[in-house]
Amino acid sequence: MSVAMSMPTILVAEDQQNLRRVYTRHLEKEGYRVLQAEDGQAAIEVLESNQVDLVLSDLMMPRLDGIALCGKVKANPAWAKIPFIILTAQTSSEKQVEGLDCGADDYILKPIQPAILLARVRSALRRTGIATPVAETMEFGGLSLHNCIGSGTYGEVYLARDSELNRNVAVKIIRREFIGDTQARERFLREAKAMCAVRHPGVVSVHAVGEHDGRPYIVMEHLTGGDLADRLAEKRLLPEGEVVPILLQVLDALAALHEAEIVHRDIKPENILFDVEGRAVLVDFGIALDAHVARMTSTGMVVGTLVYMAPEQFEGSMPDGRMDLYSLGVVAYESLAGVPPFRAGSPQGIMGSILSEAPKGLKERGVDVNPRLEEIILRLLAKDASERYQTANDVIAALTDL
Repeated sequence: MSVAMSMPTILVAEDQQNLRRVYTRHLEKEGYRVLQAEDGQAAIEVLESNQVDLVLSDLMMPRLDGIALCGKVKANPAWAKIPFIILTAQTSSEKQVEGLDCGADDYILKPIQPAILLARVRSALRRTGIATPVAETMEFGGLSLHNCIGSGTYGEVYLARDSELNRNVAVKIIRREFIGDTQARERFLREAKAMCAVRHPGVVSVHAVGEHDGRPYIVMEHLTGGDLADRLAEKRLLPEGEVVPILLQVLDALAALHEAEIVHRDIKPENILFDVEGRAVLVDFGIALDAHVARMTSTGMVVGTLVYMAPEQFEGSMPDGRMDLYSLGVVAYESLAGVPPFRAGSPQGIMGSILSEAPKGLKERGVDVNPRLEEIILRLLAKDASERYQTANDVIAALTDL
């Protein structure tokens, strides 16, 4: 393993905590060191006590806005050469001119695509002669692994370079502590088999499966468009015109999976990623099951992500495609309303609500939505699986008729 140079430090000045987290998450995945400030004045304090290589600043902030902050940074000889990028939802050309006139090096309109943000950051750093991050690298199964871009209970996902095919890939590797765990290895390999069972643009592509130094790994396509969780964190809720196409794309992928008798069992915003063209792609098949295979979990163990789980998942039912449809209904509801249908102060409270309470209507939450779309989503959330749409194609037909 070879260790590269120290990572550039980026200061993110943004008054919305959820957006600070989104930007930080993507920058750290690329290997950058990130400092945060909740407004312009806090950013000044960070600059005074830290070496910063680039500033990302929201335009509208309390105490000191982005333009005023930029002016102070560029007026200080110690900071004047630091690249400064303004982030804003303001679309007027006057604001853009004002931002650039104050000395900003770039101006990015929200909502911000992660790939665009990272490209602009790399470009700004290159113009000042600062190298973009090259994290720890190691050779693994013939690939050059760089920074870790995701992790779960059993595995870690790394950005890697396939030098033979000249492309970036994502490599999922079982954690070292689970090398000798038979159940973990079976689950890891089952994930690879589930992804390989279906070739579909809405299911993450697997390039290779192997083992290196006793650690199984999966080589997958590297998706650069962020995930649905990022979009919800940034916007809180999405318009109907954006939600319906995402639902249709995910449903198309689910139809292919269910046709192959694969049940995903963990449909949630974090597992709906987007490719460079913005198409929704399902990832993370770690708890997917063949519909005819007994559960591999311990007796009484519930698997899935609580708020997105169908009632029957708590009851130990055999996996069924209608579980995925329920979970997608929760995703659709949350995307439109900004909150999932059931929330409580404890896991037991959430479980109780899912099992016994009717979800509040979207219009009751103040969402201006097509009544037919609301009806479709509420049907997906039916407690009894027999009262839901029975297949993904049934839901596609209903949405297409909107």
